[in-house]
Amino acid sequence: MSTYQVIDAKDRAVLESLLNQRAASDAISTYYALEHPARKVQLYACLGSGGKPSSFLVIAQTGMDLFRTLVLPFVVSAEVLNQLMDIAIALWPVAIAGGAILAAGHYARKGFDKVVGSVKGKVFEFKRL
Repeated sequence: MSTYQVIDAKDRAVLESLLNQRAASDAISTYYALEHPARKVQLYACLGSGGKPSSFLVIAQTGMDLFRTLVLPFVVSAEVLNQLMDIAIALWPVAIAGGAILAAGHYARKGFDKVVGSVKGKVFEFKRL
């Protein structure tokens, strides 16, 4: 059974095992998850068996748009993305409710790629209803 938790910025190195720091496809996720200034990032993770992360969601304040946050998923399924978004909205509602940019991130399973294939590489703005 998976558990979900907030990852403190000082502990974000636990996410390194999910990322290929040499791959261009993981570059944005790697930067925001591991390198972006700690005071400007919130990290949420899904922990699988053994307490190791299997997915994560980054919410970051960027210079791209100072009034909207960037939401970047690195997830294995749509269900995990939904759970992580629910937790993020519950814990950090002001940042998301005011409007955020959801960047199509990395999806680990091919079946999930088919479901969200049309959104890969695109950026969407969304507001909580």
